Amino acid sequence: MANQLPYYEWVPSWLRDVGVIALLILQSFVFGLSTDMLPELTGELGTLAENVKFIIQANAIGFLCTLPLYYRFRSFFKKKDLLLGALLLQLFLARAAGQMAFVPGLCLLNFCIGITKCMVTLDMIGLLMARFNPTNNRAFFYGLYYTIAKPVALLADLSLAWLIHQYNWHYAVWLSVPAILASIGITALLFHGERLLPKVPLSEVDWMGAVLLTLTCVLFTFIADFGKYYDWFSSAIIDWSVVFFLLVATLFVLWELRQERPYWNLRIFGQYKQIRLGVLLMLVLCLFIYSSSLARQFALGLVKGDSWFLGRLTVSTLLAYLISFPLCSWLLARQVSYRLLLLTGFGCYMLSYGYIVLTISPGIDPANLYLFYFLQGIAYGLILTTLSTFASTDIMVADNPHRAFASVAARSVIGLVTVGSVWDNALFQRSAINRNNLISRLTDENDSFQQEVQLLIRRFTQAGFDPQHARAAADQLMYQKVDAQAMLLADKDLFASLLLLTVAIVLCIPFMRSLEMHNVRPTNQYPLV
Repeated sequence: MANQLPYYEWVPSWLRDVGVIALLILQSFVFGLSTDMLPELTGELGTLAENVKFIIQANAIGFLCTLPLYYRFRSFFKKKDLLLGALLLQLFLARAAGQMAFVPGLCLLNFCIGITKCMVTLDMIGLLMARFNPTNNRAFFYGLYYTIAKPVALLADLSLAWLIHQYNWHYAVWLSVPAILASIGITALLFHGERLLPKVPLSEVDWMGAVLLTLTCVLFTFIADFGKYYDWFSSAIIDWSVVFFLLVATLFVLWELRQERPYWNLRIFGQYKQIRLGVLLMLVLCLFIYSSSLARQFALGLVKGDSWFLGRLTVSTLLAYLISFPLCSWLLARQVSYRLLLLTGFGCYMLSYGYIVLTISPGIDPANLYLFYFLQGIAYGLILTTLSTFASTDIMVADNPHRAFASVAARSVIGLVTVGSVWDNALFQRSAINRNNLISRLTDENDSFQQEVQLLIRRFTQAGFDPQHARAAADQLMYQKVDAQAMLLADKDLFASLLLLTVAIVLCIPFMRSLEMHNVRPTNQYPLV
């Protein structure tokens, strides 16, 4: 692909670079809803938080399940036709989403937007690497891509969250429209319409595998998102969903293992130990990624929803990304040990959790959270770049799309969906236990409690309440304080659990001999996209 560029001959090299980077950046602003916007979106849509999470994750499912298909589409369609078709469909979907408040409809629209984002994003990554990474160095590939994509995604989240908070969620959709129109203009202006690759018929695509894979992801996400709401296996809905999930997943595995050209080649897990270990550590990484959401919930309560403070926390993470991703890429390119970089990354996570466990309290200075977010950003950049490079090295060219699918699946669907469900349930359970323990101490024999209640009653009485209503208001305020304290203790318990997990990982990494640097074979230095 490096020698097959789709630009008109008159386009100068600097404009080619600007155009590709702009197209890549603009995709982050296309209906880029995230779980960090959950409180605002839940209030705006007037629906369950579980419905909103499912809408957001439908985008990731659409992106993931289209990834194997992209490699066929780019051979079947001309590049310009594929890009313009995807962008025009994005424009239609974004306009439709901006006028809709129907949850199933929004799920379907966001799923389709994920499909189009997959087509555009992968094409732009391929062009970016053909220009800046002609040697196809894996470390440089991920360092360059993540240095662009991750900070831009943070800025897009920050912009969209602010628009939703200040106005309403439809503004997140309206922001997509100028981004898509600009992308269409760049594509029409810079790219010619000639075919670059031999045409491959779509009849060779494993469509049954694609359908089964999509159903498996949808059922898995539904179970994880709605399990707590339906009280898990006490509900027939969850019981039957699990049955159908196991049935469809089994059919998918059996079908794929019998196909000569499978939609997702599952045999790669038996052929490449770096894929097995890389995916396993990616899943572990998701545990730590989601912890930033716990910290954000704590920060929201601490600063009473101050969006500017949350924005400054995001900036500290942004600075960490701009340091860690290029630094890790540079170190990997110089053959620094995978184990050393992973040890440093998980060590940063360990320090961040140790710091937050020691400092978390109702009276904590919000500024103390800057260091926590910065350490989290450094750790994420080091670990993600290292694992991506490790898992993509010494993979045969025919297996690379399936390897890429495994990595994306581990991060975007299997990992974050599972981890989100686990942490939501753990937070709910721990806060309930802590609340019961705290309430059990609020008795008539507890002098401190009685003094606090009497003080509140006097204040409400002075404000004009009669004795009965003053007592009710005092009790309500005390229970609100109990709820806040129970949630704080639950956060601290979960952060302490993550601290213990990082300590265990840091102690294990020096003994993982499989993480030694590969002997890179020149025959495998092909473009990853």
